[in-house]
Amino acid sequence: MSNSNENQTIDNHKDTLLSLKKAAKFLGMSVSFLKTLKNKDAIQFYRIGHVYRLKVSDLRAYLQSCKVNPQEGEADNATR
Repeated sequence: MSNSNENQTIDNHKDTLLSLKKAAKFLGMSVSFLKTLKNKDAIQFYRIGHVYRLKVSDLRAYLQSCKVNPQEGEADNATR
């Protein structure tokens, strides 16, 4: 499966469970940083046997919680 097809499949299935490696790639971070977030309970995950999985919808919720809104006026200065 090509990378674009894989991302399209992930986008179409909010409840798809991803491995730590695929979840880290989805979020654009290293697996070690994702493990740090998991260990700090900063991101929701599922343990199935000895394997950890993360739901795409939970990853999107985490990304939304990280969103930074520029204060009024800062956006104008950032483009200059």
